[in-house]
Amino acid sequence: MSNTLTAHEIEILLSSARIGMRETARDYKIKEQTVRNTLANVYRKLHARGMAHAILILSEGHHRGS
Repeated sequence: MSNTLTAHEIEILLSSARIGMRETARDYKIKEQTVRNTLANVYRKLHARGMAHAILILSEGHHRGS
């Protein structure tokens, strides 16, 4: 599995940071657990400790494949 984030993963991360997981799930018409699973995958791919750390890594451009 690639460590590069998909556009969907980035959208879920940014939306969850902005409006929360429950509201993100509602907006994307998916279950809240799906949002949680997506975020867990994002954190794993980025080796992030949490949402704020993942956004920092994303903003620094380290999410792109080598």
